[in-house]
Amino acid sequence: MSYHASNLTSFAREEPSSKPLTAANDPCINPLKTAKTRGRPPAVTINPVYGVLPQLLAKNKRPLWLDDLLFGGTLTAVGQSQNVSNVSIDDVRNALWLQTFATATLQAQGYEKRQAQRVIQAARFVASGIVNHLERTQPGELARLSEDAILEVKLSYYSIREETYRPLKPVPTEILDLYYKGDYYEYGRALRDFQLSN
Repeated sequence: MSYHASNLTSFAREEPSSKPLTAANDPCINPLKTAKTRGRPPAVTINPVYGVLPQLLAKNKRPLWLDDLLFGGTLTAVGQSQNVSNVSIDDVRNALWLQTFATATLQAQGYEKRQAQRVIQAARFVASGIVNHLERTQPGELARLSEDAILEVKLSYYSIREETYRPLKPVPTEILDLYYKGDYYEYGRALRDFQLSN
């Protein structure tokens, strides 16, 4: 008996193992040990001023306190180095337009990780400052702005349901014959009457 044949017979006589046989590179099988992730999970928070921001940042109606709050909140949240803010005020203002504050969103737009974290940190601080200011100085204003935002979304062009149209019936051959003969006036009248009747 050859060497390979003796190995096959010994393999056939072995008792089945309790461990399942799997291929090492089988994509359908989940590994038994999952890789541990280190550190805190990334924080994703909902922007509390997302709906009302278009009304607050409108060019002609922007309140005077908003720029002060944006500047002061940014410097308070991330600080400054050599009398220069650690993040751009414009970046923080643009981050306020995000629906959720997530560092990954800014990283996808080309920001470095640390810079994206600073911008999101400042945007969170400024957004909570805007809400606190509105609740403290103008108690009904935040509720009114929220209602206006909901109404605007409800009545906007993109939220209107598309109108359904009934399918057109095929044009009869006697009307098409008028077109092929060159009698365009009679063809137009006959086609209009046909479409109005259907």
